[in-house]
Amino acid sequence: MKSLLLTLITAAAVTPQAHAATIDSINISTVFGYPANYGPGVQNSFIVFGAPLTFQLSDGATVAPGVGWIPYSQGTPSKIRTTSTGHVEYEFSSVLNGAMGAGVLLYHEGELKGTTDPLLWSEGKLVPTTPLVISAVEGSTTATLSGMARIVFNNPNHPWRNPASSFVPYSAAEGTVVPFTETFTLLNGATWTPETFRSNFSYQISGVVSFVPEPSAVVMHLVGLLAMGAAIQVRRRNGPST
Repeated sequence: MKSLLLTLITAAAVTPQAHAATIDSINISTVFGYPANYGPGVQNSFIVFGAPLTFQLSDGATVAPGVGWIPYSQGTPSKIRTTSTGHVEYEFSSVLNGAMGAGVLLYHEGELKGTTDPLLWSEGKLVPTTPLVISAVEGSTTATLSGMARIVFNNPNHPWRNPASSFVPYSAAEGTVVPFTETFTLLNGATWTPETFRSNFSYQISGVVSFVPEPSAVVMHLVGLLAMGAAIQVRRRNGPST
C-alpha cells in the first residue's frame, strides 16, 4: 500500500520545470481583446476558443504573449437546439486550430512579454475532453462555454528561439485534465437566438483556463485512486474469481 501511495503522489506531481515560476492560468480573448466578426456561409469562421490574452504566473506576475504564435480554434455549429428552460445551445462537433489543425482547442508558442527575464517563453497544446456546447438564454447578449481539456503538450522539446532553461510550464503536468470557461458577448444589439448564425454579427470573448485545481478536487481524485488501487490489491490477494 505504501508503494501504491508513493506512485500516486509521484503521478500527481507536476513535471519538473526549467523555470521557478509556472503558469497558473491563461486568460482567453480575441487577439488584444479586439472584437471579432462572423459572417454566414464561411466554414469554420466562428472563434470557438480564443487566444491567450495574459498568463497568470505562480509568482503573482501577469504577463502577455510576446513574439510567437497564438492562433484561434474555429468552427461551425453542427447542431442548434432550444431547451425547455429557454436556452439556445450551439454544439460544435469539431474545431480547427490555425496552427495544429482539427481537434485542438488551444495552442500557443512564444515569448512571455512583461517578465523581468526577457527570455522567458512557453508552448502548450490542449484538446477538449467534453462536448463543446455554447449555451445562452434565448434573446440575451451573452453565452457561455464550459468544459474540460487535456494538456497534450507542454515542454521545451520544440525549441523556440530562447533556451530550454527559460521555458515556463503550466502548473499542471502533461496529461492532466483541466477546466476552462468562456463568455461570448454579442455587440451592436445582436442577441443569441436559433437564427443568430444566419446573419453577420460582432462579438467579444473572455475566458480562462485554470491549471491549479481546487484542493477539494485534488483530495477527491487521490481518494478515488487509492480506493481503486486498494480494490486491485484485494482482487490480486483473493486470486481470480471462478
